[in-house]
Amino acid sequence: MPTYLCHGFRWHRHSIRVFVVLQDLEEAAPEWILSPQSTSSILEAFYKVFDFIPEPDPSPDSTARRTAIATAAPAEAPAPPSSVPIEEDAVLAYDWSAVKLLEEYDPNNLKEVSRPYAFVADHVVRVDLDVSVAEEIARYEERMAKKSGEDKPMLGGASDEFGKSGKKGSGGSGSGSSSTKKAGWLEKLRDQLQTHEEIRWFVVVCDDEDDSDSTEAAPPPRRNQEGGRSGGVPLRDHIEREQASRPSSRASGSKPPKQGGLRRLFGKKQDDLG
Repeated sequence: MPTYLCHGFRWHRHSIRVFVVLQDLEEAAPEWILSPQSTSSILEAFYKVFDFIPEPDPSPDSTARRTAIATAAPAEAPAPPSSVPIEEDAVLAYDWSAVKLLEEYDPNNLKEVSRPYAFVADHVVRVDLDVSVAEEIARYEERMAKKSGEDKPMLGGASDEFGKSGKKGSGGSGSGSSSTKKAGWLEKLRDQLQTHEEIRWFVVVCDDEDDSDSTEAAPPPRRNQEGGRSGGVPLRDHIEREQASRPSSRASGSKPPKQGGLRRLFGKKQDDLG
């Protein structure tokens, strides 16, 4: 049962549907954004539309980076390593991106086709056994302290944090929307996708793990010669190569009909988004 500790905000399902339609993301399934095609399409659109998002890591090495962060942090012990390779995790496979997407799912909940919201985060840790929330927040804050200018995700505090006055979210723009012209890139992204939603720490449970179909993240988008982003062509090329290498039954991104697992229901975009 994949469980994640993340720092970000809720992205409401209706807003996801609107974004997918407006950006004409034919490969994205708004009811389940963790399928490889959906995640790649949405992240590609983020980097194309929102130029304030930090550039992706051109040569990602998630394991080395996480080890360095854990070693540098003033924690008693680093978080236990994941039992699943990063490239097989539907969330961490895209660790090259500054933006991470998450879904929550309970297979025993048969009353909902999809949850009312997904999650957009700038920091995600998979929890296989246990994790110290205080230590992970300390790691995050230390890493953020080393960033400057446009690379900072937050200029105000998260809504979970208590100010000196003792009031929740006091003085921080994570409590709903950026009240000043200056804001971190995560705050700007929140204002564009889901204004007034709080930026805070969440524990997200996604009980939809399928060992038979590993996830391979698409490469990060590149900038063109004029300095703008290339529109994500490398991502689409990667998807086409992946589809060509798979059996014909998966060429469209769908899985054979089996019981359980939202990814099997939303492998391709639904014709009716309503």
